[in-house]
Amino acid sequence: MRKVIQTGVTLVELLVVIAIVGILAMIAVPNLQSFLDSSRLAAMTSDFNGALALARSEAIKRQTPVTLISAGTGAESLASGWTIFVDTNPATGVVPTTNPVIIAQQAAYGAGSLIGGPNMARTGNREYVTFDTLGAAVRIGGAAGAASANFKIVDSAGTIRRQGALCIDWNGRARYVKDMDSSAC
Repeated sequence: MRKVIQTGVTLVELLVVIAIVGILAMIAVPNLQSFLDSSRLAAMTSDFNGALALARSEAIKRQTPVTLISAGTGAESLASGWTIFVDTNPATGVVPTTNPVIIAQQAAYGAGSLIGGPNMARTGNREYVTFDTLGAAVRIGGAAGAASANFKIVDSAGTIRRQGALCIDWNGRARYVKDMDSSAC
């Protein structure tokens, strides 16, 4: 009699594999959300830090003040994007409609995600940072000063899941503070 070789899997083996995959998925899904939050925070920080570096380098290169101003208005105005422009008349205030625009960035971070810190300069309801010809961060009227911006990952209920701050010192350099708000600046 010929011996039959069995191929395939039994129902018991299939159920064991499904149970193991289910247990691993239960462990991995919460960690995946944490990974996605960390990645999103890193992307926001990198985008805004790059915009600050561009504004600072353009001010030095062009030997004229350059301003980064929020696209939106209100407390969370940076979350809707920003505009970098040559500030041809910094003594009169920030008016991006009459000055040459270097770049306009539309950010899609969501409400509550990118918020200017308490010491961020403001004109009306718009937050801004101006860099002088030496690359130093200045406020309107020419007074030197530091600024900061908060980065937060919030869920649909408004609960903060991750946060960080980008601190801009008086000489225009930015540093990232992990798991803190702008009070750490």
